[in-house]
Amino acid sequence: MDFGRNTKNKDIPFFIRAYSDQRSTQNTVEVRLDDKDSEPIASIPVESSKDYINISSSLPKVSGKHTLYLSCNGKVIKNSKKGLMTINWIEYTPQK
Repeated sequence: MDFGRNTKNKDIPFFIRAYSDQRSTQNTVEVRLDDKDSEPIASIPVESSKDYINISSSLPKVSGKHTLYLSCNGKVIKNSKKGLMTINWIEYTPQK
């Protein structure tokens, strides 16, 4: 992904549309750059819901081209057939 030059060193607006089973708890989406094992640059809470929700967040002062890795974390209720969460889309606004 190309986050732009970000010459003003601003946070990058970042949006997720996700669904998380009502019975799961402490759900987050962690965002990493360039390597799936790198330290997360953001941890975005995802509330449990009956339907998809839009979540607004930001990524701290990112610039240039990077490979983006998302990891979904949380606790799934035992015997849940729905899994942890579903991400429908992500969106970001590159900075000039």
